[in-house]
Amino acid sequence: MKRGTIVLTLFPFTDLKTVKRRPALIVSNDDLKTDDVIVAFISSQTSNIFNKTDFLLKDSDIHFKNSGLKVTSVFRMNKLLTIEKKLLTGELGSVSLDLMTILDEKLKYSLDIKQF
Repeated sequence: MKRGTIVLTLFPFTDLKTVKRRPALIVSNDDLKTDDVIVAFISSQTSNIFNKTDFLLKDSDIHFKNSGLKVTSVFRMNKLLTIEKKLLTGELGSVSLDLMTILDEKLKYSLDIKQF
C-alpha cells in the first residue's frame, strides 16, 4: 500500500481508552523503508465544526468514486497515527493526485510546515 491509499485500521480516540475500526489515508512517504506508515483519520461524522485542516469529500464529488468510501466523509489531516503496516485491515481505494495535493496543503498547515 502506498501514499494516497485509503485503508481500514483500528484508530484510537485521543484519550487512548477506546479504538474504532475506520478508514484512514496513508500520508507517509513511499520511499521510507519501514514497517510503519503514517495515516490520517477519515470520518463520516460531517456535522462537526470544520477547521483549516479538514477536507469534506462529498459523495457527489468527482474524486469520491475511487476512494472506496461509502458516504460523504471528512479527512481530518490534523489527526495522525503511526501504525505498523501489518495492523491495516483492508484497502478501500485511493485519492487522485489532485486531491492528494489539496490534502497535502492541509497537512502542511496542520504541522506548520512552511515552504522554503
